[in-house]
Amino acid sequence: MLIEAYLTTPKTGPKKNLPTLMFPHGGPMARDSRAFDYWAQFYASRGYAVLQMNFRGSTGQGFEFRNSGLKKWGKEMQDDIEDGALALIEIGITDPDKVCIVGASYGGYAALMGVTKTPDRYKCAISINGVSNVRDLVIDNRAFWRSYNIVEEMIGNDLQELKAISPAYRATEINDPALLIHGELDRQVDIKHSHQMRDTLEKAGKNVAFIEQPNEDHYLSNETNRIAAFKAMDVFLKKNLPVEQSL
Repeated sequence: MLIEAYLTTPKTGPKKNLPTLMFPHGGPMARDSRAFDYWAQFYASRGYAVLQMNFRGSTGQGFEFRNSGLKKWGKEMQDDIEDGALALIEIGITDPDKVCIVGASYGGYAALMGVTKTPDRYKCAISINGVSNVRDLVIDNRAFWRSYNIVEEMIGNDLQELKAISPAYRATEINDPALLIHGELDRQVDIKHSHQMRDTLEKAGKNVAFIEQPNEDHYLSNETNRIAAFKAMDVFLKKNLPVEQSL
């Protein structure tokens, strides 16, 4: 399957052998485009190449492509993201030893699942308001007054399989540092997802940092919290994916 992606690189310096951030979008039924993205521009201003891929399940490429992502969380959708990293490594843009994965909402899930499924590919992960327990996500969206659950249609309903694609149940497999940021008032992805991820990582003796943002929603709407989140990401990346050249 052909996957569309957008690459942002630092304004100065050579466009090769760069530390790189895989930056999958949220949704997951959404898409990235050529429009200005302040997240990607922030990362690039710090010296990173940034790849935003419209993995299967993204919108804007037809009904069949969108539906190809159904029940593919943690599976082919995740593979599409890693394939983007492999493609950049193959053409020389990305240093194979300097790749991290970051994202918000579904992208936060993909970041955590990336370091769970293929820990040798990535050096770190950042999840902002991300899903960590897919099993809980499906169960929490069930209601006794309706028989149709759109989340089940999107992800699945086999509880054992849902646990298998949930990073919160697989913390022992994660070897990379993780930064979790979550708004306490998030109504799209309950903050318990980051609480569970933090707790299981700490119990497993892993390297995790957690920032709970007061009076914050799913979208970093509060300017103070947004600036704090970006400052925290900057510090985390400088420590775990340092950029050698000065820009």
